[in-house]
Amino acid sequence: DNDDEEHEEGKDEEKEEIKQDILQMTTSSADNADIYFQKFSFSELVICVDYNPRRVDFDKLRNGDYSQFVHLFPLCLVEIKLQSFEICGCSGWDGAFVELAKYWAIDFAKHQTHKYVAGIQPVRSLVNMGSGIADLVIIPVQQYKHDGRITKGIQKGAKSAVQKITLETLDLSDGLFTTVHSF
Repeated sequence: DNDDEEHEEGKDEEKEEIKQDILQMTTSSADNADIYFQKFSFSELVICVDYNPRRVDFDKLRNGDYSQFVHLFPLCLVEIKLQSFEICGCSGWDGAFVELAKYWAIDFAKHQTHKYVAGIQPVRSLVNMGSGIADLVIIPVQQYKHDGRITKGIQKGAKSAVQKITLETLDLSDGLFTTVHSF
């Protein structure tokens, strides 16, 4: 338990150093005012997010800070595609990164929110369990169309359904216990 606290303190110090470096890079007025980007661009970037929440600030949530909902459920294998970005004629690092952040935030809100929702542990588990139940019907039909043996299809479908439902039940239980433990 003591090692975990020291590890968390080390992470917090590292995060603070990174924040200070970024702040210094973006706010050094002499350097920033002299920088002009004729063209500032990012290629498409795909990131995968696994997030286990630590603490929810219920006071902030009660006072209307709905960003705290992010800390309620773990995220698992959420793949987010950040679209390519290009801007011409931009002054300073802060201007370039503000435009980049706005562009990605709008794109995420319009086109990728469903990926976030599907990555929330209970939702993801329910979707995968539904897929397992669908296998009870889909696999036998496919097998029957393939070679006319429905019995083999029922066996394969049942096996697939049991595997998916069992794995998702275990994942869901683990996620819920982790979330409850973090409170």
